[in-house]
Amino acid sequence: MNRAKYCVTEAHTEAEFAWNALAPFSDLAHHEQGLNFFKRLRNEPQQLHAELALRTEVLTREINGKLPCIVSIADPYASERTISEDDMKLFSLPYLFQMLRGLRLVEGGAVHVCPYCSERLERHGFAHMELIRLPSAAQYEKVLSDYAKAEHGVLLGGQCIHTNETDCVFVLRTSADGA
Repeated sequence: MNRAKYCVTEAHTEAEFAWNALAPFSDLAHHEQGLNFFKRLRNEPQQLHAELALRTEVLTREINGKLPCIVSIADPYASERTISEDDMKLFSLPYLFQMLRGLRLVEGGAVHVCPYCSERLERHGFAHMELIRLPSAAQYEKVLSDYAKAEHGVLLGGQCIHTNETDCVFVLRTSADGA
C-alpha cells in the first residue's frame, strides 16, 4: 500500500470535495504496531526524527500534487491525551510546521488545519492566527471552496472542517523560523 496515498485521501460531501491528510507524526504512529511507536519516542528518538523528516517530505509532495483544492490536515495521534507537551513540541509540531511551509499555495488552494493543531502551532510560536470577519454568515464548506479557487492559496485553522456555518475565518500564518 502507498502510505502517502492512504494518508492523503479523498473525502466528500454532496457539494464539494476535500482531501484529508494526516500530519507526519500521526502518519507514522498510524502505521506502527500498537504502543511501539510511543515507546520509540524514548528509545529511538534520532531514528524517529529521521523517519518523521522523510514522511514530511513525502506527504508534502503528495499534498502539493493535489493543490489547488481543499486539503484538511489533522494530527490525531499528537493530542494532549496521548503525548506530553514536550514530545508534541519535539516530535509533532516541527514536522507539521515544515509540511505547511512546504506547501505550494501560489496557484490557489485552501489548506484547513485542524483547530487543535492550529491552536498548538500558535501556542508554541510556529504560527499565528488572524481573525477575518465575513460580511455575513456563510456555509464553511462554501468559504473553503471560494478560498480554494482564489488566485493565491491560504492556510486556515481555528475551527473544525465540519463547521456548518460561520461568520469568520482564521487565517493561519506560519512564522518565519518556527519556534
